[in-house]
Amino acid sequence: MKNILENRNNLLLIALVGILLLVVALPTGKSETVVTTDTGKENESKEQVEERLERVLKSTEGVGEVRVMITETEDTTAFDEKSNECNVQGVVVVAQGAEDAGVKKKIQDIVLALFPIEAHKIEIVKMKPN
Repeated sequence: MKNILENRNNLLLIALVGILLLVVALPTGKSETVVTTDTGKENESKEQVEERLERVLKSTEGVGEVRVMITETEDTTAFDEKSNECNVQGVVVVAQGAEDAGVKKKIQDIVLALFPIEAHKIEIVKMKPN
């Protein structure tokens, strides 16, 4: 070891290898984005997802009172963040304002934005009067 350090060429070579290792270890500037839900939970039950969708729809102009039913695959959660899979198969929305075509379109657009399902798997119907 003493012979290696005494030779200037070897010392220069060790310094260059050290610099090379530092350059390789530097970050490239690319970063990963982690997406989380506002609930802070890893899995949401079907009922929780239904309640959240109802709140969103109720706050939409023209929708009025609303009820939501979600059908899902055999899995136990409507949305699993670990596998990033949505297990929703279909959505039924019963809303007071569903007789208006514009409101119906808004409801469908919201559901399509939230769940990766086809439009024909969404049924929107008018709520019967009390």
